[in-house]
Amino acid sequence: SFTFVEPVGISTIADNLFMGTGLLSLTLPEGITSIGSYAFSSSQLETISLPSTLTNIGSSAFNSTMSLATITGNLSGITHVGIDAFYGTTWLYTELMSNDLAILDDRIVIKVNPSLSGDLVVPEMMELIADGAFMQSQLTSVVLPPNLLSIGNLAFYDCPDLDTVDMNDATSLLVIGEQSFYNCVSLGSMTIPSTVIDVGDDAFTLTPWLSSKTGPGVLFMIN
Repeated sequence: SFTFVEPVGISTIADNLFMGTGLLSLTLPEGITSIGSYAFSSSQLETISLPSTLTNIGSSAFNSTMSLATITGNLSGITHVGIDAFYGTTWLYTELMSNDLAILDDRIVIKVNPSLSGDLVVPEMMELIADGAFMQSQLTSVVLPPNLLSIGNLAFYDCPDLDTVDMNDATSLLVIGEQSFYNCVSLGSMTIPSTVIDVGDDAFTLTPWLSSKTGPGVLFMIN
């Protein structure tokens, strides 16, 4: 077991800090804002309670923590979930056993079911798409919802069959992450909402959609 001494004067769980440890349960105290990459990877953790101050869960934070089945706490402050944050956990496996999407806090898309193909309407209440959530999926079209604020880095990376992304109702969208649609070699239909203020590097590189709008001496601008 591990107990934080109150008051806690730290805001970040460092990369690799609890990696491979034998902790079974942990409550992170208020004031913690970020969980680093691989922070709890390959540990024995079964349950974790997260604080309302948490905003970031780093890449592979709980990767290969196979026994992790229960995630509780006030998760409303989370604005970013890194790639493979929950890969290899019982929680993720259970979520995808009976659902098309693994969803955290009823508003964050963590991962698509790898067996899902064809068309997908992302549920209306989703606000965030985690990094790599749809990476290399078999989807052909996606409809994004009105409450969506952010599409994570690598979110739809290398989806070869994805030809249409419908953002017409995504009127709250602010951020499209780095390489989010990179190498979607069939993607030809998409309209970027006027609300978007941040587009990451190579977000649309190697897509027909971008190729159709650029060329020698052509400056393509979004919004």
